Amino acid sequence: MSRIALPVFMAGFVLLLASGRLPAQPREGNQNPAEGAANASAEQSGPPVEAGRILEIETKGKLTTLKIESALGETYDVKLTPQINFFITGAGDTGFIQPGAYIEGRGTKSNEPVFLQKVTVYLLPKGKRPPAGKVQKASAADGESLNIYDVSGVVNTVGPADGYPEYTAIGLKVAGRAPPVWLEPTCQIEVASADPEHTAVGADLEMAMKVLRGGKKMPVAIRIRCETPFSSGQSSEGEGASPEAAPQQ
Repeated sequence: MSRIALPVFMAGFVLLLASGRLPAQPREGNQNPAEGAANASAEQSGPPVEAGRILEIETKGKLTTLKIESALGETYDVKLTPQINFFITGAGDTGFIQPGAYIEGRGTKSNEPVFLQKVTVYLLPKGKRPPAGKVQKASAADGESLNIYDVSGVVNTVGPADGYPEYTAIGLKVAGRAPPVWLEPTCQIEVASADPEHTAVGADLEMAMKVLRGGKKMPVAIRIRCETPFSSGQSSEGEGASPEAAPQQ
């Protein structure tokens, strides 16, 4: 399945949805998450994000097309090509934190470890190379304090933290030395996928729109929130896991 890597656009698109504005041009190819967020933040004008729902899903070969109805009653046939920023998010379970998984999070460094209260696990398409990992301080503009760290990378090891079994220590593939990363006992696990098989007809969504000549609009980014949690016990080759059930309306 040809699909863009979720971490490439997630940060910028989440900020876009929060601000209700659209970057002037859709991004193509690989992009750093921080760069994407900065570009979205810098944009001062653009049409609002629109709500909608899926009317039809059609897959021919490797290409999936969504027929979408917006809250304004307009319909769009959206081909999920690499030019469309498409992803599905939902709650997950601790079983997703396993060797080989790609994760991202932001935590607080206390003494030596960086503690994470929330982690997003990205179900990358089979054969897709994950971005390079890092455990580094957040920029002064982003962090509430000097102890805020951005964490990302492929999981190497998982196990109880030494001397504190209620915490989970994870080792990440990162260049050079990095502080240890611990998950809080109540850490929230989020899952993000670009596989349209993880959604269904009737699912609600949000679309970032681009205005074309003549006033016509075109979706350039789509976000779907899956109300049914993803289950790590139902694995799918190349994507890692599937929701326990497709969302129903």
